[in-house]
Amino acid sequence: GLAGPEAVHWDADQKIWFVSNFNGDASGDANGFVSKIDSDGALLDLEFMIGTQAHPLHGPRGMRIDGQRLWVADADGLHAFDRHSGEHLEFVDFTAFDPGFLNDVELGPDGSIFLTDTGKARLFRIVDGEISVVAGEDLPAPPNGIVWNPSSASLVLAPWDGARTLMEYEPVAGKLTDGLTLPEGGNMDGLEPWQGGLLIASQVDQAIWHVKDGE
Repeated sequence: GLAGPEAVHWDADQKIWFVSNFNGDASGDANGFVSKIDSDGALLDLEFMIGTQAHPLHGPRGMRIDGQRLWVADADGLHAFDRHSGEHLEFVDFTAFDPGFLNDVELGPDGSIFLTDTGKARLFRIVDGEISVVAGEDLPAPPNGIVWNPSSASLVLAPWDGARTLMEYEPVAGKLTDGLTLPEGGNMDGLEPWQGGLLIASQVDQAIWHVKDGE
């Protein structure tokens, strides 16, 4: 029953997977949804999160748990849902920034929210509903996936558009630096911490890479 599944996020507390579904046109057809699947792969609720009439889900993509909330990136903004009930709680509207392709979401160490715009090569920061651009023209490649790396106290950005060098953004210093370069692949997408390193999905070579200790 899944329809254009784009991203997956594990809820360790409930032992379930959230799966975001484009279900057609990801840019604005108001019929996207987030499914709930148990740890054995059984579908618990196909359309567990669907948004509201005022703020529907169009093409939900990257997700991140924040306490009792699940933040979900969408075509025109960022939704917050109750991760237990599926109730829509909040919508942060990005239309004033003319988004290209809002993509993945992550939490900073101070609780601020970061959101990538792959379409227009920007990194946004959201604090108490206020949106700011923290990186743009200085980005060497459009950012796709994003994850917090505690070992380097930085946000790791997966580069799109053929680049193979990971980008790292230090929120405290507001500084961008280059990370490790993959020997092959490109168009990196999702990335997650795993066994002391990072798992990275690379679309060019259709591979999953494990980066650890500089290797």
